[in-house]
Amino acid sequence: MKNSTLFKSLILSFSLFFAFNSFLLAQEPVAVLYELTGGYISTDDFKKQTGLDIRAEDAEMGCEIESYNMVWVEKGKDPVEVIMRSADFNEKALNLIQKAKPRTVYYFDSVKTKCSTSDEPQKINSLVFRIQ
Repeated sequence: MKNSTLFKSLILSFSLFFAFNSFLLAQEPVAVLYELTGGYISTDDFKKQTGLDIRAEDAEMGCEIESYNMVWVEKGKDPVEVIMRSADFNEKALNLIQKAKPRTVYYFDSVKTKCSTSDEPQKINSLVFRIQ
C-alpha cells in the first residue's frame, strides 16, 4: 500500500512539474510603455517615455525589443509612421512624442522581440495610447 501511494505521489508530482514548465514555456513576453499595454495616458507621463520595454515579470525570460513601428495620429493631419530598430525611440519618434496633446493617438505595432530561448524574433502584442 505504501508503494502504491508513493507511486501515485510521484506521478502527481511529475505531472504538476511538467504542466508548470509547459505553462512557463508557453508564456510570451509583453511589450509595455510606462508599465502599460495601452489605454489613456496623461500628456506629461507620455512625454517622459524614451522607448518600449518588456513587462517586468517577463524580464527573466531574456527577451529584448528588437523592432517596432510607431504611428502618430492627430485629428486633421496625416498619420506619420516611424520604424524603430531597438526598444529606444529614435530622434524622429522622440519629436513626435513631444507633440503629444489630448486626443492624439499613438500606435505601436509589429513589435518583435528576440529572446534567449529562440533563434528567430517573434511578434508580440501591439499597443495603442490615447493622450488625455
